[in-house]
Amino acid sequence: MKYLSLKKSFSGVIAIFAAVTLFASCSDKDPVNPMAGYPKDVNIEYRIKSSTPGITKADVAYDNQTGGRSTLDDAALPFSVKFKRKVEYGTTIAISGHNNAGGVIVIEILADDKVVKTETFTATSYVGGTVVYGFN
Repeated sequence: MKYLSLKKSFSGVIAIFAAVTLFASCSDKDPVNPMAGYPKDVNIEYRIKSSTPGITKADVAYDNQTGGRSTLDDAALPFSVKFKRKVEYGTTIAISGHNNAGGVIVIEILADDKVVKTETFTATSYVGGTVVYGFN
């Protein structure tokens, strides 16, 4: 008799566990597809500025609207360039800025007029850095 009662209790626990598992696994929402909406056109802007007196120029390299690389020697600061580009899920874009003087430079990437990445670089004799942003 005890064996039958124990068997019924165990079966009841299994049934409850199965019901809870089934209920928890069902959802009204579909899984989010991170690639939904790609490819898409994005307005990209790169900015470089310095708060250090005397840093008025920088060598600049950035990923451009065709996916190629543009370079400028001694670009005037503050520097800014805007363009529209079609991006795929996982596309990365980057901008680099360098100056042979010490000080501070701030590099920003904007996508559709929103700052998506900002980094500040500080050095005593040669200041520079690269900022990378990935669409995902």
